[in-house]
Amino acid sequence: PVLMRQALEVQLARAQEFIDQGRVHPVANMPEHYIVEGENQWYVVNGECCCEDAQYRHPLHQGWCKHRIAAALYREQVEGDIIPIPTTAAELEQKVNDLYR
Repeated sequence: PVLMRQALEVQLARAQEFIDQGRVHPVANMPEHYIVEGENQWYVVNGECCCEDAQYRHPLHQGWCKHRIAAALYREQVEGDIIPIPTTAAELEQKVNDLYR
């Protein structure tokens, strides 16, 4: 659980950066589909992601790579299911714990 929490904390922060930088885009006429601009390529996220992290580190974070987290956060923050962005360490930890459940 400690390694998983650490991995998710890093991925949650990176996912928020994707949103802040405008690198998450909904796909027109395809609900629940998003394009997330990674460092070297773009990923289509539709509840799953095909990036190497999602494929090879699945046991560590149950498929919640930074691209998939970014799409989920985008849905919540931009499309209407708005939740507060964690501002304290305790709030960030709660958000990570919520993702793990």
